[in-house]
Amino acid sequence: METNSKRRSSYKRKFKADDKSRYKYVNGSHTQGQGFADIRKRKILLEYNKVKRKERATSSTSKHMYNEEQSSEDEKQLQKNKGHQSKFQQKKVSRFSNAEWKYQNKCEEKRKKAEEATRKKKEREAALDHYKKKKKERHLKLCKRTNRGQPVLHNHIQILLEKLEKQHKSSAHLQS
Repeated sequence: METNSKRRSSYKRKFKADDKSRYKYVNGSHTQGQGFADIRKRKILLEYNKVKRKERATSSTSKHMYNEEQSSEDEKQLQKNKGHQSKFQQKKVSRFSNAEWKYQNKCEEKRKKAEEATRKKKEREAALDHYKKKKKERHLKLCKRTNRGQPVLHNHIQILLEKLEKQHKSSAHLQS
């Protein structure tokens, strides 16, 4: 038996300190303030600066190509379209106003969905009530009995007649 226990122990995996670092997915620890957040911030800033540089480069080249004639034409168009926003004014929307606009749109969509859901729910409840009422009336007619306990056949015949009339109407609509 001792040989078997030795064999089993030899097959056990031994963990090393460097194996644990392999499973670590963030730089820094909770006590250090999670250093990965700082790296993420730097990366975002780098991307932001890239975008700014590209914008400056495009704006500087467009300034050189911009003639005085074009600027006078743009001023004339602005005077004509005082009631409407021009393309230049639309681009200069602040981040806050853009976020506010998106939030308002989202709230509006949410409100519309809620109204639609309540309307559908009311329609469903009304249809269900109508169905239950008809079913109850039909049941009461079919359950009626004479003094001797026999079913009242007049009601059975009436219900059959109503079914036939309904089928006749639906077939008449389909043919025409």
